[in-house]
Amino acid sequence: MRSPFDCLILTFCLFVLPGHFAALRHTNWTFTLPESIEARINSTVEIPCTFTAPNDPGQYNLTWYKYGSISHVEVYSSDNQSHIHPDYIHRTFHVGNGTNCSLTITDVKETAWYFPAIRNDSFNISSEQKPVKINVTGCTNRSTCSSWSFTFPRTITALGSSCVEIPCTLTYPANDMDFNLVWFLRMPSGDVKVYDNKTRDDVDRRYVRRTSLLRMRTSSCSLKINNIKKDGQYYPGINQIINAYNLDGRICTVTVSEFPQKLEITGTENLKESIAVNISCAINHTCGSSPPELQWNIKNDNANVRNVNRTRGIWTVISEISYLPSSKDNNSPLECKATFPNGVTSVQTETLLVEASAEPNVSVITISVLAGIACLLLIVSIVFIYRRTKLYHTPPAIGEVGESPELTYTTLNRREVAEDYHTLKFGNRGNAATGNENEVPYYENVQL
Repeated sequence: MRSPFDCLILTFCLFVLPGHFAALRHTNWTFTLPESIEARINSTVEIPCTFTAPNDPGQYNLTWYKYGSISHVEVYSSDNQSHIHPDYIHRTFHVGNGTNCSLTITDVKETAWYFPAIRNDSFNISSEQKPVKINVTGCTNRSTCSSWSFTFPRTITALGSSCVEIPCTLTYPANDMDFNLVWFLRMPSGDVKVYDNKTRDDVDRRYVRRTSLLRMRTSSCSLKINNIKKDGQYYPGINQIINAYNLDGRICTVTVSEFPQKLEITGTENLKESIAVNISCAINHTCGSSPPELQWNIKNDNANVRNVNRTRGIWTVISEISYLPSSKDNNSPLECKATFPNGVTSVQTETLLVEASAEPNVSVITISVLAGIACLLLIVSIVFIYRRTKLYHTPPAIGEVGESPELTYTTLNRREVAEDYHTLKFGNRGNAATGNENEVPYYENVQL
């Protein structure tokens, strides 16, 4: 049976001495860290760190923590990534090897304190008593973000498997030009990033290479999403603190529809034959950079196509043609078809009602032509008769002394018969026998 003194020595050897030597061993570990680091919000910062050990540490695990008053948050682990806080996944990296314990943090968002820890199977050493302060400057909370704002529509209805553009404008401080634009999707398990202007692939895997920024101007934050499939709530920002949802609770709800908008055909009212009209076909859509293609079922090489920007993310593509109505088109179909980038089509058909013009009767035309010819002949006859009558009634010419020249019957007939006058033969019956000057002479064989 052991004495109480023996038990006391045994207890000292089993418990006190190992702890004492362990404490001495721990005191030989040192970490070299800066006291603080200045970093711009959304920038990448590196915390330089080295450590010393009394002997070769062998295999060890490096862990970094964000200091907390109640509990510490694990932001990096060299052996178990499952313990890392979700806000730091894919954002922290170990720099160097051996006794180098430096840590890189990308896209820093807030001022916080960090410290490293070294662990293996027999010990756990940390520099918790001397954390490093990363002092983040810039807009980090609502009180310092009053000069930031985002404007975009609250709702948009898009065609499934097509594209949608969410128009967006922002205002920002004049002295803060180097910022990163991002878009987030609201999720029950936590909002995810669907677009990142600086790291395009650092987004949710479902949106990789499907999102892009429409840079129409420097103040634009408009987002284009290709192959939209599900309803979602989206909002823009520059980080998880400065964003539309945090600033004023605004989000854009995108509702996905299986069916496209309805086409509208205008200009087919009161069609009259041979009177040209302009006919338009229009349809609304939500993708200004990739509008649907419009086609007519009638040939027209001069279609005027334009894409009009409406409001709140709605666009209208319009195709206008010039059409000359014909009676042969009466009751025929007029079709306009819209084909979207995803291959979905929308068709609208209207029946043309053409009012025929009055056609003149053939007999009426014939009578009109004959009457015109008759009138023309009548006018020519009247002119001819008028000229002959004027010839017969022309007053005699006045002589030089004012007396009328002596006119004989022969002279008058000469005017009448012209060159045939030489065929006249005078007879002397009556004139020579009686010597009566008042008797009418006899003319034989007068040819007129």
